[in-house]
Amino acid sequence: MKSINKRRLRTVRNISFDVVFDIIGGALYAAGIYSFISAANFAPGGIAGLSIILNHYLKVPIGVGMLLFNIPVSLLTLKFLGKRFFFASIKSMVIVSLLTDLVFPLLPVYTGEPLLAALFGGLLSGIGLALIYSRNSSTGGTDFIIMSLRKKFPQFSIGTLSLVIDGVVILLGGFVFGYIEAVLYGVIVTIVCAATIDIVTNGFGAKRMVIIISDKADDVVKGIYDCIDRGVTSIDAKGTYTNKTKNVLLCTCSKTEAFTVKRLVSQIDKAALVFFCTVEEAYGFGFKDLKS
Repeated sequence: MKSINKRRLRTVRNISFDVVFDIIGGALYAAGIYSFISAANFAPGGIAGLSIILNHYLKVPIGVGMLLFNIPVSLLTLKFLGKRFFFASIKSMVIVSLLTDLVFPLLPVYTGEPLLAALFGGLLSGIGLALIYSRNSSTGGTDFIIMSLRKKFPQFSIGTLSLVIDGVVILLGGFVFGYIEAVLYGVIVTIVCAATIDIVTNGFGAKRMVIIISDKADDVVKGIYDCIDRGVTSIDAKGTYTNKTKNVLLCTCSKTEAFTVKRLVSQIDKAALVFFCTVEEAYGFGFKDLKS
């Protein structure tokens, strides 16, 4: 009975933390998108950019637009994402959309220098997304599309697919708003947001070392290669308590990829052990040039 009560208490605590992080992260993200970026008349990459463009053309609220784009994408990629992550992401999407459409229209928006709007919009939205990601959730977006396309077209890297999709949306924003600077501001927002997520989560220039101990090591390795195209090092190890030999897997990757690996492992082997370590610098194939 005590163990059941402890599990329930842990579940309630985790859900409470998830909601708190969703609200704080969602508020920061909504502030960046609505109060700075949208108010300055340009579009960043991704679903947020498409929602701003839709709002400009048809006056559809930005939060509603994000749901209209995100939910179908999430449903199409449900098998890849897993049910737990899917429902956690839907929760985060709804909270972000409500904050964007119901709260921030009541507050003042920034109407000054567009460059500052791009910088602060990218900063706020990046911090907000980092908080939401930290609770193993997401606001949807093009990450879902990228991971699905990566499965279908493994010859293209995640970076290439991300660049193409975000680039198309940013260029479309420049066409819609009718001035070339809109493209430049969209690029700035996208870069600042991505850099902020990495800095908040990992620190400057840091990567993640994921250590995995699993009885289904071969399936995990195949899943990691298929999803993020990262190499994995396997080390034979023996548990001193069970005296059984197991594979210890080491994978160095980015922050976003680390969360993907975590979700992947949880789907393949729920009994696996997963550890995250911060790597200050990473050199070699797939990272910085070893000669630099």
